[in-house]
Amino acid sequence: MVDTMGVKRKVGIDFIADEVKEGDYVLIHIGYAMNIIDEEDALASIETYKEILALMDEEQKRRVIEEDDNCSAVT
Repeated sequence: MVDTMGVKRKVGIDFIADEVKEGDYVLIHIGYAMNIIDEEDALASIETYKEILALMDEEQKRRVIEEDDNCSAVT
C-alpha cells in the first residue's frame, strides 16, 4: 500500500529486487513500484508536484492526484 499525497492505493512490487520497507519512497508507474528512490529526491519531486497543483482548481487537483503515478511513500 502506498500513499500519494493522501491517496492510498495498492501497487505491485514485483519489479523491485530490494526489500521495500514501510517509509520507503518508490517511483510508481501503471500500478507497479519501479524502484526505491532516496528521500531527498522524493521530497524534491513532491514539492515540484505541489507547485504544479497550486495552479489547478480543486476538481483538477483531485483528478490528477487520484489518477497519477508518481513518487509515493510505502505505508
